[in-house]
Amino acid sequence: MSFVSKWFDRQVQPAPAATRLQTVMSRLTPEDAIKALESSPSEDLRLAAGISILTLFIAQKLHTEVMTLVDALPSAVRKTAVNPAHDVVVFEAAAYCHFQLMKEYLGDEDDSHDGDYYFNALREAVHLTSALLKSHTEFSVDERLFANRVIRYSMKVGPLAVRDETAELEALVLQSLQKGSPIGAAHAPTLLNLALGIALKTAIAIFHNTWMTPLRQTAQNLHQYDLDNPA
Repeated sequence: MSFVSKWFDRQVQPAPAATRLQTVMSRLTPEDAIKALESSPSEDLRLAAGISILTLFIAQKLHTEVMTLVDALPSAVRKTAVNPAHDVVVFEAAAYCHFQLMKEYLGDEDDSHDGDYYFNALREAVHLTSALLKSHTEFSVDERLFANRVIRYSMKVGPLAVRDETAELEALVLQSLQKGSPIGAAHAPTLLNLALGIALKTAIAIFHNTWMTPLRQTAQNLHQYDLDNPA
């Protein structure tokens, strides 16, 4: 994983009160996904590395959306808002992004996708992202939690899939913010306060509608780039 970590280990000027993860992620660009792909020493992990960096770049957008909406609240309401912890929001958003990329594969009863290069890259990307988050966050989580979180959303696929998926993301973020780290399982969330609850619900809707299609398209473009530019 060291070849992917180097995109996180670049020297950057930390923002006031920023976490380690927030400091390095603030400098990520879409081009870093291609750079991670090209720098992989393993041909089998080239695409996975690019997708992992791409996913983290997109996941950051949820925290940005939440903060933008909190800042837009009337001053009297804004003062009551709980600060949404960056690392917690990004952890949950990244798992949601990986699910959206793997959505068509999850839930299958057979193993017919095991020989699919793109599917294998998506699966390996989950583990790369998990390792990067684990090594750059202050909270400690079971190494299987991130992958299990990705799979968790597959239980929500159905007639109201998008509504159920975003509601699940909202519940997980709220409970994880309350705990201060990603929770193991979600129950009915306790609303931290109305201001944050409204901002989070709206931000998740914007996040899903704005970024999930570009995420899938860009991941497919990375796949094609990998095929057209072999190591």
